[in-house]
Amino acid sequence: MQITIYKFNSIMKNSFKIPCNVLVIDDDFVSNFVSKTTINKFSKEINCITYENPIIGLEYLEKNSKKIDLLLLDINMPGIDGWHILDIMKKNNIKTPVFMLSSSINPKEIERALGYGIVNAFWQKPLKIETIQNCFSDN
Repeated sequence: MQITIYKFNSIMKNSFKIPCNVLVIDDDFVSNFVSKTTINKFSKEINCITYENPIIGLEYLEKNSKKIDLLLLDINMPGIDGWHILDIMKKNNIKTPVFMLSSSINPKEIERALGYGIVNAFWQKPLKIETIQNCFSDN
């Protein structure tokens, strides 16, 4: 099985320490369940918070950005999309590292994500253990 990872910044490999907090904003319940389950299989010391409502997820991020170590963000969502969330993060100077987690492999979307300084990687759904383990150092 091939894992598609588009890496933009050097932060990806072994940059995050455990324990940590990961926020997932994705409107798809199943995708959130898979992401949380995969993260918990990798380490029980990673606190994974998921939001299916992107507006509520963004509100949580804005209030808790200093406590969130990594944001996994979907692109296409109702209400506000991932691009809008990235724009608000940029406007409000929220520096939480972002990994786009999307079913899209559209080169234009990957290129657009690259334009945001806080987007460190573009991952194809579903999240796999091999993908997430590339982010964490061996404690």
